[in-house]
Amino acid sequence: MRKIAGWVAILVTLPYITLKTLWVAGIGVGVNDPDLMKAPDMLAANAFTGGLEVVAVVVALALIRPWGMRLPAWPLVFPMWVGTGLLEPVVAMVPIGYGVELLRPGTLASSSALDAWVPVVVYGGFTVQALALLTAFALYARERWAKLLRGNTSDVPTGPTHRLQRLLAFAAAGLAAAAAIPPAATLFAGTFNQSLQRGVAVALALLAVIGLLHLVRVRPAPMWTAVVLSWLGTAGLFATGALLLLLNLLTVVAGEVPDPWGATELTAIVQMLAGMIGGTVAAFTLAERDWEAKVSD
Repeated sequence: MRKIAGWVAILVTLPYITLKTLWVAGIGVGVNDPDLMKAPDMLAANAFTGGLEVVAVVVALALIRPWGMRLPAWPLVFPMWVGTGLLEPVVAMVPIGYGVELLRPGTLASSSALDAWVPVVVYGGFTVQALALLTAFALYARERWAKLLRGNTSDVPTGPTHRLQRLLAFAAAGLAAAAAIPPAATLFAGTFNQSLQRGVAVALALLAVIGLLHLVRVRPAPMWTAVVLSWLGTAGLFATGALLLLLNLLTVVAGEVPDPWGATELTAIVQMLAGMIGGTVAAFTLAERDWEAKVSD
């Protein structure tokens, strides 16, 4: 099952990588505005996002090939964590968005610059890829790190950095809650797409807060539950914030002058910091538990 999921994740990246390669090469397949893909910021964005999918292919191969089991944890876990954060909003939004579109046609805003089939291929592929990658990674983690995910968080001995972990977890939870305020306050303003995106942002912040508090034993829970909630929440916050900031940076590198920064960019910075700090807490917790398990053995 792990191999099947990994190969599915690889295969569904091919249409997206092909599309991005064509666009970077100046071939506007599926594009109604030929000049759109020639703009410096779009060239930079297409090259960057296409490169992310190449990384996803390498990660998927590591999850299903024997050499992947021999890799150190970080070269695999970090890109998988970032990839989860990039893809999980798509998994949450696509079924809801297209479900509502079927019931009420015209609800979803469509781009006149792209043919109608392009979003279907891109976001449909992302959804399948996310489910396949997460399945392969979950099976990989169960095989490689099963001991770390057993038991309850209250049963885990406190390590030398536990007090620091709690402090950082509270800081990350506070930042996540702060990042959730703007989208929650404007949840029902604007288009359906915007409301859906804001709802996902609030949900990710909530997952991060609950997961981190479980992880540092403010509220004990099964270890796997705390890890999964922390993983999904912190990854989503980090990737959502970092992607917006990176795309703005690519715009500058491409020679375009970006719009003045405002509340959206400030929220993205807070999201990124919350995800980064929360992810560090989770990493410390699991690293200490892994060390304790090796010592006890």
